[in-house]
Amino acid sequence: MPSDVTHLQSTPSCSIGQEMPPNSQRNPNQHHFLVAVTLMSLCACVVSIIALTGEHWLEATAILTERLRSHVNYGLFKGSVQRQQLASTLKFTLSLVCDFEANACMYSCQQDINRRQMDLRRVLKGHDLEPCEQKRSVFAESKTLSQLPQLYNNSQILLNALALNGANIKASSCMPSALYLCSVMFLSLGLVFALLSFSCACINLKWHPVERIFNIYGLYVWNAIAAGCYFWSLTLWGAMFGHHLSYNIAITDTLRQQLNFSSEGYASLGYSYYFVIVSVLMHIINLILLFVRHYSLESQPHQMTHNVTIDDSEQRLEFY
Repeated sequence: MPSDVTHLQSTPSCSIGQEMPPNSQRNPNQHHFLVAVTLMSLCACVVSIIALTGEHWLEATAILTERLRSHVNYGLFKGSVQRQQLASTLKFTLSLVCDFEANACMYSCQQDINRRQMDLRRVLKGHDLEPCEQKRSVFAESKTLSQLPQLYNNSQILLNALALNGANIKASSCMPSALYLCSVMFLSLGLVFALLSFSCACINLKWHPVERIFNIYGLYVWNAIAAGCYFWSLTLWGAMFGHHLSYNIAITDTLRQQLNFSSEGYASLGYSYYFVIVSVLMHIINLILLFVRHYSLESQPHQMTHNVTIDDSEQRLEFY
């Protein structure tokens, strides 16, 4: 019997629908591509988590006078204010508060959630805010707000109507909650798909998944979606910065009517924003590595089907 026929009879058969690897042993060069993709995906996940939890999406200086200014930085959820007042430095914590019905968000220096919500309501109504150095009872504040309509006489109501335009200007200085929410949502989705990319890369280092979403083709999909989500997050935050935050950083000091700090022209994007750009570049590098791996495989001479052997000792992962 010819030798090639004998070889075919001794070769184990493959089940229908499974992809046969081109060689019984992994090509070391191709394996190096997968290792690089795995490490790059891990770095992209770490950088994205740092960016998501960081407090440097925006950095700014808020100025009241030449001798009284504050250095501000905040992230997607929290931040801080360092105020240089004469020879002393005061530090306050900023926390995000939003009213999605009014499409407004701000960073309040109040430590209590009720006080922060009250600050935002006062901004939307055109009322003045308490300085960060002062504390007021929530009960007293709510009682005052509830008694305002009874205390105002007709002349005061008329004055409030005349000042309505100024109140609208203050309300427009807040962050648009729709842009903020979409930016955070796309960043979170990008992190989810980055984690899927890393998990899929780890699986392909050890096994040969049959399903396309878990094998090499899945790496293309997860990396492309993660890069796209990060891109939209950067675009939306950049649009909000260009149209709103570059003129008013929307914190307690810049939104109150009395002793109003100015931040126009003193704000810039922080390094947490640029970390997301690094994550986008890492996912693009992953796609480039996968394409180079694909063309490297295509450039290799194809072996005849009857010369292909399968090493049954190497595990193949199947999801059912």
